Amino acid sequence: YKISVYSEHFAKYVEIGLKDIYCRFSDNYFDLAGQEKKIIYLNKNELPNIFTIGELKNILTYRTLNHLK
Repeated sequence: YKISVYSEHFAKYVEIGLKDIYCRFSDNYFDLAGQEKKIIYLNKNELPNIFTIGELKNILTYRTLNHLK
């Protein structure tokens, strides 16, 4: 899968994941400058099932240090 990540504002240590599924993305824990887009990849062989794009969007999670207060 090819996943596009975008932030309008600076995002520190972006972490991408899938809800309740362990997998490795091509990149993780990265910074995004404001107005920046980053492409990351997820190998389908890393997953227990093949997901449609809609299903993948529903279980995709993210967090950043910006979320901490």
